[in-house]
Amino acid sequence: ATMSPIEWLSTTAGKVVFGTTTALCGLAALLFGIFAYNRLTLGRCKSKNRMDGKTVVITGANTGIGYETAKELASRGARVILGCRNAQKAEAAVNQLVADTRNSNISWKLLDTSSMESVRTFAMEVLKATDSIHVLINNAGIAGPKERCVTEEGLEVTFATNYLGHFLLTNLLLPVLKSSSPSRIISLSSVAYMFGNIDFADLQSMSGKFVTGKVYSNSKLATVLFTTELARRLDGTGVTANVLHPGVVNTPLSRSLMKVGEPVFSILSTIFGVKVSNTIMRIFEFSK
Repeated sequence: ATMSPIEWLSTTAGKVVFGTTTALCGLAALLFGIFAYNRLTLGRCKSKNRMDGKTVVITGANTGIGYETAKELASRGARVILGCRNAQKAEAAVNQLVADTRNSNISWKLLDTSSMESVRTFAMEVLKATDSIHVLINNAGIAGPKERCVTEEGLEVTFATNYLGHFLLTNLLLPVLKSSSPSRIISLSSVAYMFGNIDFADLQSMSGKFVTGKVYSNSKLATVLFTTELARRLDGTGVTANVLHPGVVNTPLSRSLMKVGEPVFSILSTIFGVKVSNTIMRIFEFSK
């Protein structure tokens, strides 16, 4: 005989299906609640301050966090100088930024932070183009290769790109940042810094097994240590130094770092993530 829906629900199969469906609906409701809460409250930059007359230098700004931050600052009237290692992508990024923000005061200069020669050339070109810098955002970074790789200058590429290049750039631009005070230096790190354990006798990761995640974490720990000491030394100069973990943000770099597949990470970042530009813009609120 055919069972009614009520009778079927009393069977083992019915109970399993009902329980599973209820659990999935509850999970969906929870995830939607988290998504809505994040979008309404977390990571929101409430500042409406304009940046007219201010000059901002951003590294790695043709994509991801750097691009979105450049877009936000340009929309507030800032003069923005992008440091990019790919000329074609940089040109396309600048054209799109100008079109989106209607701010024509956006330019780019070639920069590869893994090359100290490139960093010096970039700094020289920036100083030729402007006599004031109000914000320096050290954003460029890589997840790193699976095997140890060195630059033409003999530097381990991840440590050079994520830390050494920005260390040099910051120091080269520091005199102008001081003369332009109040000014700010903002460096991107990662929560991965907590897993770092720097061997100061082996900064180039030459001994032992090369582990990509470990080298990446060390580069981010170095950024935290540098910024902490820099902030101490700059106390009273009118220049503030801040370091941040951007949060869960769907960028090419973040996707390359995650072990889950890109579709899965995209879903997770949509639910739990924050708006890209807000990750840096909030620093402007908290470091006044």
